[in-house]
Amino acid sequence: MHKRLNFYGSTTLGEKGQVVIPVEAREKLELTKGQKLLAFGSSENMLVLAKPEIIEQFADILGDLNRTLEQESNDTTSK
Repeated sequence: MHKRLNFYGSTTLGEKGQVVIPVEAREKLELTKGQKLLAFGSSENMLVLAKPEIIEQFADILGDLNRTLEQESNDTTSK
């Protein structure tokens, strides 16, 4: 599930706190004007923007993994 990290360039924080996402990133990620993104902070020095549907998919994967781990734990305990 690990994907390669891409570097799309740099951007500057504007007066109103707005950031322009580089065109290459917008095209590759199929981002469109007005599209909602979720903003997450990782430590004190990183900002991550993500499409809501990606977070939903990630949550589903984590839920499946949790159920698998619980089942394996139950199987081990019952032996």
